[in-house]
Amino acid sequence: MSDPFAAADALSSAAVSAFYGKRVRLIPWNPGGNWSEGGPDTTRPQADFTAIVSGAVGVQNLKGEAGGENFMGTIIVRDRRVTADNRDWPAHARQFDRILSLEEEGTPLYEIQSIVPDRINRTWANVVEIDP
Repeated sequence: MSDPFAAADALSSAAVSAFYGKRVRLIPWNPGGNWSEGGPDTTRPQADFTAIVSGAVGVQNLKGEAGGENFMGTIIVRDRRVTADNRDWPAHARQFDRILSLEEEGTPLYEIQSIVPDRINRTWANVVEIDP
């Protein structure tokens, strides 16, 4: 007998992707090593899919006091999350691969830091924006 929750969750996940998702491109990447810079991994194909790109990007200004001393600082936040329905997520995606956001202004490029399946119907990657 099929699980009615799993069926409803799959339908919900697909609807979320259809409504909020944008086109992105997975670019397989070889991170290199001690003596190489790395580059595109041509043994795995690029893949276009629909995903939601979310999270904070911008500047956070800090100000406060610690140990009787005042401090100020600026943090540039570049962490994002890319999430997609499991049926859309490329199975060959790996840490350090690149994701190019095809519909965001400026077409930002992200590097995958980690990939986390939610064990139901969605997979997400913690990513950081990098310079192209």
